[in-house]
This record gives sequence, C-alpha cells and structure tokens, in this order.
Amino acid sequence: KAMLKHAGFADTSNGNRYTKILEYNEYISNHSYGINNGWSYDSAGALGAGYYYGVNTTIMTSPSQTLAGAYQSNDQAIDEIVYADPKFSIVKSSGNYYGTGPGPNDPKFRWGSGAYVPFNEGDVVPEANCASGAYCIGNGSLAKNIIVVGAIDLSTDTSTYKFTQASDITRSSYSSVGPRKDGAIKPDIVAVGTLVISPTVSSGNPASVNTYSRGSGTSYSAPKVTGTIGSITQLKRLLTNDNEFYFYADEVKALLTHTAMEAGSYDGPDNWYGWGLLDGLKAAQVVLSTHNNEDTLERKLKVSGVNDEKVVSARDGEELKVTISWIDPAGEIVPGTVDRMNDTSSKLINDFDLRVIDTETNEVYFPWKLDLSNPTGAAVKGDNTVDNIEQVVIKTPVAGRNYRVVVSN
Repeated sequence: KAMLKHAGFADTSNGNRYTKILEYNEYISNHSYGINNGWSYDSAGALGAGYYYGVNTTIMTSPSQTLAGAYQSNDQAIDEIVYADPKFSIVKSSGNYYGTGPGPNDPKFRWGSGAYVPFNEGDVVPEANCASGAYCIGNGSLAKNIIVVGAIDLSTDTSTYKFTQASDITRSSYSSVGPRKDGAIKPDIVAVGTLVISPTVSSGNPASVNTYSRGSGTSYSAPKVTGTIGSITQLKRLLTNDNEFYFYADEVKALLTHTAMEAGSYDGPDNWYGWGLLDGLKAAQVVLSTHNNEDTLERKLKVSGVNDEKVVSARDGEELKVTISWIDPAGEIVPGTVDRMNDTSSKLINDFDLRVIDTETNEVYFPWKLDLSNPTGAAVKGDNTVDNIEQVVIKTPVAGRNYRVVVSN
C-alpha cells in the first residue's frame, strides 16, 4: 500500500533536482542518479563508441589526479536543504563507475572548450576510475548530511543467502568507493545491489506494477536503505501514536550506521563499505529498545565550549557502542578544478568530538576515522576532524562498570 512520488533529475520547466526536493516536500527521498567525474563508456557518444572523460585533462599533471571525491556545488546545495530543514532524509547511490577506463588501443576522448575532443599525443591520460582502490564517487554524492549507499553482491552463503559474518559480504565490482578528498567516510553504508528483482511500473495514472525485472547497480541498493528509513519511521509512528512523526536526518544516519553489520577486511568503517551492511531488523530493534528506555537515543543542543556528558553502564557480554551525528552547514568549496582535485581540507563547519572514558581507570577511548595517508587501509582511532558522525566502540567493556560519554567541540 505504499505510495511513491517520482520526478526526473534533469532540469525541466518544473525546476532542477533541488527545487523539486523542496516542491515535493517529501521528507524521505531516494536519488538513484549521480555525476561521474571519471571515465565512462558510451557506445553512442558524440564522437562515436569509446571512453569519455568529462574533465579537461590538459590541466592535469599526473594520471592519478581525479576530481572524483571532491566536495563541490552539488554537495553544497543538498547540505543546504537538509540544514534548513533537518527532517529531509536524502539517500543517494554512490555510483557504478569503479574500474571503468580505456585500454591502450581503445578510442578515448576528453572534455575541452565545450565539447569532447580526441586525446592528443603526449596528453595526460587518467587512470581507470578507482585504480588505487579509492576516489571514484562523484560530486552530489559526497554531501555531509545525506546517506550515500554502495552495492554488494548476494551473500556468499548460497544455502541461505543470509549474511552472518563479514566474509559473506563482497563489494559489487562496479560500486564506486570513497573516501571524500578530506578523508570523510563515503559511502556511508552498503546494501545488496546485484541481481535485485524490482517492479516495473506502467505509465498510467496512477501507475501500477505489471511486471518484474532483475538488474544491478547502486540504484538498486540505495532504495533498500530508503525503504528501511520508511519502515522504521512507520514503526516509531505506531509506537508513539503520532502519524506526523519524522526522524531527523542525523538521527536516521546514527541509527543505520550504529546498527550496520561489520563489513570489509578490518574492524570499523572503510572506504569500500562505509560503516557496513544495512541491517533493517537491528535498526528496528534499536528504535523499539530506545522507545522502551532499554537503550538511549537522545537529541541534544550542543552549546559551544560546554561539554555534554552522560554516564552509561556496560552490560555483561555486550560491546559498548556510542554514536553521535549532527547536521552540518554546507561546506566551503575551493575555486578552480585543479585546486579541488588537490584539496584535502576538512569540509566540516562544526567539529564535534566524541570520547568515552573509563571512570575507574580514566582510559580514554577515541572514535574511528580513516587514515588519509592510506585511504584503502584499516580505520584508526583518534581525533576525527572530517566526519559529522563519530563512533566509539569498546569491544570488551567491564560489565557493570560506568563509562563517561563526553561530547565536546
């Protein structure tokens, strides 16, 4: 009985993609489109079949340079929408650009002077997208206040197709990966995007489902996250008897990342899987447990310079996990394409800091962050200055011991 509203992402007489978000005023929205800042293959391109690079490569000095991962005006525009009204939960696909690039003898063309032109002898030819295993998410999918979704394959457990451990989770070969240029974690989360069965709708009004099809892409994984947000919102409405309830965007991000299943080769987040695999059931369980005051979900106003503190007690046999998230104003954009390619400055405006302190030993536990010097490696723990979500995990806390949660800025 779900009803959907849909619009094209292209600029039309009805407006652009941003004004349409505001005009529709639907607080939960899915966006299965994106911008490719690297190579794409086009069998019917302006200059014929071949590989097209949408940036003027004559400004580049190295094949490894890329505009992918750079925070730009499209990200700014979305962040402004959510900051102005935090009830907008916007879900975005990460893109299907990983690994795309020409071979030595393939036709290839670059952007220049308002049109595509062939590469000249001696021109810098960029590497394949994400050749290093990092940086092939385009602008518009790098905003701070949205949820960016990558794709994974079906579970490697072919007896049940259920995911029970990290080794069951494999990134789909096409799924674009981060991080953002400043080292911020993107994608935020992953879901199954390969060989997904979906309804094909008629063109009538109202439209109806008449057939089903099977396909692959981050456009198939992102809607699962969007649907989960709808489901946990409906659950909260039933629990509170409030049919007008909406989570704020940062509450949604905190819930889904807090309950995500560990993925990847290392503990913690990474640039391929973000915070892990979407677990809608666990997210719903946390909505229920927080409603029943068994766990804690709080929205607080942070007063600059005044620490917010809370004491929590560890449970026997359970890890202690604390996650904070906040909606940040739109970040700054550096001028010039090359400058944006090379810009690693933090895009945060407000930098909150999460610490958890053992009240008996005074040991301080720090949040996860990516190592910008090794973006494809294991996350480390320390002062995170780039993400507007921070998470501290204590794997084996002392049962019954008090731990002090401190949020500073």
